[in-house]
Amino acid sequence: MSCRNCGAPLPDLGGQATGACPSCGTLYGERAELEEYAAAVVSGQPVARPKELDTSRLKVSFEPAVSGDYRSPGAGGTLTISLRYLNPMTLLAFFLGVVALAALGYVWYLAVEQSSFLAPTLVSLPLGLYAWKRLTSIFDGLLIRVAEGKLYCRQSRFWPRVQSELSAKDITQLFTAKMGRGYCLYARLADGKVKPLIRHIGNPVLGVYFERQIEVALGLQDRPEQQELAKNRKLPGRASRPLAVVMEVAVLSLLVGIPMFTLKGCSTGLAELSVGDQPSEVGFELEEGANVKLTSEIDLATHDWRYRDDIPRAFTFEIEILQGQKSVTRLSCDPFDVFVWVSSSDNHYVDSFWGPMNHCSTKLGSGHYTLRAVRKWKPNMQRLPLDASKLGVRKD
Repeated sequence: MSCRNCGAPLPDLGGQATGACPSCGTLYGERAELEEYAAAVVSGQPVARPKELDTSRLKVSFEPAVSGDYRSPGAGGTLTISLRYLNPMTLLAFFLGVVALAALGYVWYLAVEQSSFLAPTLVSLPLGLYAWKRLTSIFDGLLIRVAEGKLYCRQSRFWPRVQSELSAKDITQLFTAKMGRGYCLYARLADGKVKPLIRHIGNPVLGVYFERQIEVALGLQDRPEQQELAKNRKLPGRASRPLAVVMEVAVLSLLVGIPMFTLKGCSTGLAELSVGDQPSEVGFELEEGANVKLTSEIDLATHDWRYRDDIPRAFTFEIEILQGQKSVTRLSCDPFDVFVWVSSSDNHYVDSFWGPMNHCSTKLGSGHYTLRAVRKWKPNMQRLPLDASKLGVRKD
């Protein structure tokens, strides 16, 4: 294989996508195909797009200032390149993110219930961070705009957003180099500094495509770049940004943690009791005085009611709370009059529900208590088919 410019023999790429002629520096390999494609586009010649360049999600448009084409010198106008991230893969990632975030919420819920936060938090935060990224990836976007001699790039996730705006006179060279597991499009500025423009590019050919389009639109000449498509840790804007990761973890912790801590602060489970037609009892402990509210969980054996309000209120929970042998309070509560926390249905018919019963709470001081309860059926009403009826004790 010989150089297409000077005819000198070219060394084998050895698995690399692109190489440079040792004599004249002309690129060959994938980059060479793109160079030929870009040159043909600039000259107006019909040419097939390189197979490595996937533009199925790219939208490229040009609005001329008056007439002509932005590739013609002095034509002016606006070049816009946008990349759509909404596709079947991001939708699948969104679904996986929902599942992962639900799993994280369940872990937090268990941590709240057990009052042990450290281990579940350390285990669940990486899962939550993955879920957060997958959920927000559906909002990802990329926009490149060249107009009036200026380059504007915006690459955004749900948070944070990265954007750059440069004048053509401040840019001496554009090049694509390795960054983390992907590639990044850099601009070398007139003062010698290097500025990252577009990060997390998966395909190096796509990065070079962006580079060539911008260079042509700004009237920049493509020059050989020693760091082109190479991995160089001295380049700025490394893929791993610790502060951004810390902020994402903090936001995630607030989003998932606050509701769970609020649940713990507002209502902590103390005991649970299966209530039947014969009295049953359960003990619970209060370390300090608090308002105690009682919850109802009803599991129906049949699916005869479409709405919870249609279920006949055929029984009540007759409740007595004792401290030692002394009766502290008696309550008659309606297990169907609840503020529903959890509800399930089968084929659009009510299957079960759970939540705190309205007008069924009492204030208690510190100490050990015994709750005794029985299910009392109302006369002249048909009994409901039940799988279970449970009573819960929770502390505000």
